[in-house]
Amino acid sequence: MNASHVWIWYTTVGVVLTVATIAAIRGGLTSRHAMTAIRLAQGEVIAARSAHPDTMMPQALQDAEAMISTAYEALEARRYEEAIAAARKASQMSHGALKQDLR
Repeated sequence: MNASHVWIWYTTVGVVLTVATIAAIRGGLTSRHAMTAIRLAQGEVIAARSAHPDTMMPQALQDAEAMISTAYEALEARRYEEAIAAARKASQMSHGALKQDLR
């Protein structure tokens, strides 16, 4: 996966996460919204990890994976807003790690 594919992926995921957040604000949040946000954020973490040239994973990606776990725990407890927030944070962490690697 080259850098342009990764950026297209991040743009798409950002739009979907924004839609999920708007749905949460309007009160129409369901487990499906939260699960979609988590899976997209998880895809971003995987994309950032695969784009990383080193065998050693940066701390930011390790933290992003921990946030994905937190999001799944919140989803299991039916705290959908918390699950989406954790997914968004994981997405931001992986995005930051990718930007740092491309410098």
